[in-house]
Amino acid sequence: MKTYLDWFNEGMNFFRNGRYEEAIRCFDEVLKIYPELPTLLHNKGAALAKLGRYEEAIKCFDKALKINPELIQTWYGKGVALYNLKRYDEALNCAEEAVKIDPNFSPAQELKNWCLKKLER
Repeated sequence: MKTYLDWFNEGMNFFRNGRYEEAIRCFDEVLKIYPELPTLLHNKGAALAKLGRYEEAIKCFDKALKINPELIQTWYGKGVALYNLKRYDEALNCAEEAVKIDPNFSPAQELKNWCLKKLER
């Protein structure tokens, strides 16, 4: 019988190998046991985003941020998902939240610049 750690590690291996559906299934197994692990919610959101399932990804990112609002990668991931949905104002807000946490996090700075260009600010 697999432990939650087995499911997590298997999910991460699937994710790293671009097998996002399988990764999501593994992450869901862990979430049955630990439904409020912010890092795992982030990982599931990232896998959903890789599949272009941005609305679902945003829901996972939101759950993770509700638990831990200091997750810079999650703010960034949510921002990218919103950007891909052409929701540039919301994406900009996420990029700004990430920059507040770490002004040196260059991906968030880049996302912020992309959003500002789209919004012509």
